[in-house]
Amino acid sequence: MTASPTPVQDAAEAPDAAEAPVRRRLVCYFSGFDPQGPGHYHQLFKDEAAKQSQVSGYALQVGPRKKVTPDIVAWEVRGEFPDVADESGGRAPEVVETRVEFLRWDDLIRAHWPRGRWAVLATVAWASWEGWRQGVLMRTLRQSWPFFLTIGAPSMWAALALFSALVLVLLWPGAGSPMTIALFGAAAMAWALVLAGLAWWADKRMRLGWLLRSLAFIIRQGRGAIDGLAPRVQAFGKHVEGQIRSGVFDEVIIVGHSSGAMLAMSVMAEALRSLRTDADANAGADTRPACRLSLLTLGHCTPLLSAQPAAQWFRDDIATLLGSEVVCWVDYAAPPDGCCFSLQDPSLGLPSATEKAHRPKCLNPRFAELFAADRYQAIRRDKFRCHFQYVMAGDLRSSYDYFAMTCGPQTVPQWHAQMPSAIGWRGFWTLGGPRL
Repeated sequence: MTASPTPVQDAAEAPDAAEAPVRRRLVCYFSGFDPQGPGHYHQLFKDEAAKQSQVSGYALQVGPRKKVTPDIVAWEVRGEFPDVADESGGRAPEVVETRVEFLRWDDLIRAHWPRGRWAVLATVAWASWEGWRQGVLMRTLRQSWPFFLTIGAPSMWAALALFSALVLVLLWPGAGSPMTIALFGAAAMAWALVLAGLAWWADKRMRLGWLLRSLAFIIRQGRGAIDGLAPRVQAFGKHVEGQIRSGVFDEVIIVGHSSGAMLAMSVMAEALRSLRTDADANAGADTRPACRLSLLTLGHCTPLLSAQPAAQWFRDDIATLLGSEVVCWVDYAAPPDGCCFSLQDPSLGLPSATEKAHRPKCLNPRFAELFAADRYQAIRRDKFRCHFQYVMAGDLRSSYDYFAMTCGPQTVPQWHAQMPSAIGWRGFWTLGGPRL
């Protein structure tokens, strides 16, 4: 059943959406749970920007990456967008300078990336157990059954294997003749091979080992058990606050992909709290930032963290975002992406997510519009590849253009002003939907 979108206040539709075009922008980017660092993501950005430029008709020049601090690597992007008529009636390109900062947490990921078959199996077993024990996987089933089939698959296979073993133990004594016992044993072995084959196929298609490592990290994150993560988030928040105050940029965007969406949310909340603290210390000063603030979350898996009983600190971060009048929050999550909560408000089910809150605008990137039918079907079948499409180029022009959104002359609210939010969509709900 699909519900009508809920009418909530949306920062992307604020009255100042018709503001001046962007000339200088800062993009702070958080990758997902990926041990690969800035070198990989700089090359990905450069390659995909070149592809999208040819499709969309603008020009992007991506500069070399430079180390800013041990935890921040940046590169400059010069964009020329031929959309403005000059005084002679010709078409003069709009030039936009964008600084992309890769905010690192890949070192923390590598520290929690078990290697070796038994270490991975132990991590998968622990993460699955904790996911069920804390209600995280049940929340996933209620809110997005496709994602549950992905991340809950190992525990379901384990339960099926245990059940099969129990049936074997119960039936074996009554097997009878040696021939029957042999046939029974052969059937049991064939069934075990089928289960192993299914597990191998699913891991190759959906990278289950990767996903379950990520779940284990997120569960530890909820408990505050990732050494160095909290102080880094605080430092990133102060860094973003300083960039907002610098007066250099027309827009500051924090982008978070996959698990990185949760870090993006926390860092934006930290920056907002720092701005508020400074405003409280300087009563009477103008508290609105000098530039537009935008939060772009892509393929999020927020309930894996927000549903944990110990993660009140993260629910407080979300409440800070929902209470802000200065942040435009846009979330993209595609239904074919089996590694996210598709078209689900990241704040759904939280007490702070009231109709008066500044809820995110939830949108479908419509990957099918980016490719010819056969190419799209190939990408859709490769769930891991599909999960990265948010930060990659398409073959065709569409309303979803990651590089125009983050490097073009329009602010995030300008780009999305005429797009209706899918808040209230329940297409993947089961058992009545979300509960904390």
